[in-house]
Amino acid sequence: MEPEEAETNDEWPSAEGLRPSEWRSSAVPAKDLMEEAEEQEGDTEVETLSHDRRPPREQSVYTLSGHEYFEVPEELANTAVDPNSMKELIDQVVEDVERTTAVQQPMPSGQVSSGTINLGCDEGPSAEKPRYLDGKMAKYIELAIARYYVELVRSRTQAKVTAYVEVAERVASLTLECATVNATLQERKKQLWQSELECVKLWRSLAVKRNLYTKAELEYVGLWVDISNARKVHGC
Repeated sequence: MEPEEAETNDEWPSAEGLRPSEWRSSAVPAKDLMEEAEEQEGDTEVETLSHDRRPPREQSVYTLSGHEYFEVPEELANTAVDPNSMKELIDQVVEDVERTTAVQQPMPSGQVSSGTINLGCDEGPSAEKPRYLDGKMAKYIELAIARYYVELVRSRTQAKVTAYVEVAERVASLTLECATVNATLQERKKQLWQSELECVKLWRSLAVKRNLYTKAELEYVGLWVDISNARKVHGC
């Protein structure tokens, strides 16, 4: 009875896990066919596991922005849409996208977070905006500090220049006054020297006149003695 049950047509219907190219003829016993089918199922499971371990070939799916793209596994591209397994497929896509974005550079728009995909370009809250704003604020703070420092240096330099100009003008004024005073002092010294010379001349002339007065006084005394002697002689 087993050989009769094993006899089939030229093509055997494909069982689960069997490829159509591996269909056998009707001369094979049913027991051998079952064993072969189990072996092929085991090979198919091993091949599926090895295929899952290998990085799947991925197709590019562009976002609405047209800049960033995600890689979709080939199984998802070649698999028919099944409403019952849609949640599992979406979870698998999310995991693949998270792995892809973990390797790539961080996107500025931050569209992948907490297991959801946001393909829109709206300005909703994201994890990258605080860091972006912090960076901008840090840049603005640095620019403000640099601008304040430049203004401070400029004001100090202007104050130093103004003070230097004032000091230079004051020094020039004092130098001119000092030169004027020195010229006046030299003129007064010259006048004083001339006065001293005149005084010396006067002292010399006074000494000469004193000598002449002394001689005249001596002559007067001599004459008075002669007159006295003449009177005594004549008995006056």
